[in-house]
Amino acid sequence: MPTPLAHWIRQQQSLLTTPEDRRRVLAFAQTLTHGTRLLPTPKQQLVLDQFVRGTFSHEELLTHLEVSS
Repeated sequence: MPTPLAHWIRQQQSLLTTPEDRRRVLAFAQTLTHGTRLLPTPKQQLVLDQFVRGTFSHEELLTHLEVSS
């Protein structure tokens, strides 16, 4: 079962085409989840940071997030 974060990111796939788009969408998600149980774990945050830099593809990001939950 996908994590809430992975599920949300999957829904935003069309908005995640450029590094700037990825930064903007993930910053919005972090703002929404700040102080909640949906806040990414430190390990998930490292994966998100790598995705923003272009190290991971969209599918690799989702795989890492789902495995790390």
